[in-house]
Amino acid sequence: MEEDQEQEGLPDWLVNMNQLVLAIHEVKLTFLSEYMCNATGTCWDNVVKVDSTGPDSFYLVNGKYQPTICMNSGEWLRLRFISVIMTREISFNVTKGTSGDKCTLQLLAKDGIWLNGKSGTSPRTVGGIYLPSAGRADVAFYCPGAKSGKNTYQFHFHFFFFFVSPQKSFLFNLRFIFYLYYLTLFFFRLFRIRDPANTVVATIVVSGTPTQPNPATLTPFRAIRPSYIRTDLLNYTGSFQQYNGLNYWNIAVGFNSINSISFVNETDYLATISVDTVNEWVITNVPGTLRQKTKTKKKKSTNIFKNCAFFFSKKKKKYGYTYK
Repeated sequence: MEEDQEQEGLPDWLVNMNQLVLAIHEVKLTFLSEYMCNATGTCWDNVVKVDSTGPDSFYLVNGKYQPTICMNSGEWLRLRFISVIMTREISFNVTKGTSGDKCTLQLLAKDGIWLNGKSGTSPRTVGGIYLPSAGRADVAFYCPGAKSGKNTYQFHFHFFFFFVSPQKSFLFNLRFIFYLYYLTLFFFRLFRIRDPANTVVATIVVSGTPTQPNPATLTPFRAIRPSYIRTDLLNYTGSFQQYNGLNYWNIAVGFNSINSISFVNETDYLATISVDTVNEWVITNVPGTLRQKTKTKKKKSTNIFKNCAFFFSKKKKKYGYTYK
């Protein structure tokens, strides 16, 4: 993402900030073992060996295992995260430094779009980073130095971030996390899965003694977004592009097809979308296709797991998925 300072309305501190792209990838050892050998035991790779007694997976950043990110005391560094993990979303935070200091994280953009938020400005202070599969996040980091001249911080997975509900009381969330923590540890130990909360993704090493950040504060700004992003689609009352006489396009998604048509090449497309038009797509699943359990609009419920209905299923199908 290249910025045009004048066209996008960006401040000098953002344009002049040093930046680093971090691509996070998960290596699943079970997948590797399946790729190396077939069901009959015939193997094609005699170089790589997978030890089934160790962790099921590990994580790489820019192709390196637990790399070190170097910073100077007093500087802001823009880290541009991208998740190339196909099987799960990830969330992680930064631990305290060896001297007990904390890093300051300012969220700038998600998926290449500058934040405006309810206040209409960016950046936004955050305590951690959440990335869905193929998701991106731009975050400005400031991590203090130490009197010794070196301060070390670590990126750790923050596993329980998703299960806390701001609508519940503090004691409810605390009790829920307590039970979930020990239940998770039980399954981790039973299936020899590494605890994500203790997984180190990368390390930040800050050189220099404690120094005030430069600039001292990141002045709020309101980015000038492209016209197609500024459109308020929630309250849109204009016209829609027509599809076969309808104001919307029906999209039936199968295992390997859309509307019963499989992909051939980039010139064999299903529809043409006109420039500067608003489109509405109605996406449904083909019967028999794996689908995710949807949340109901029931107002009263005694189920304490209603805030994470995607994870549990009343039909006793694992992970909240059911077959139609």
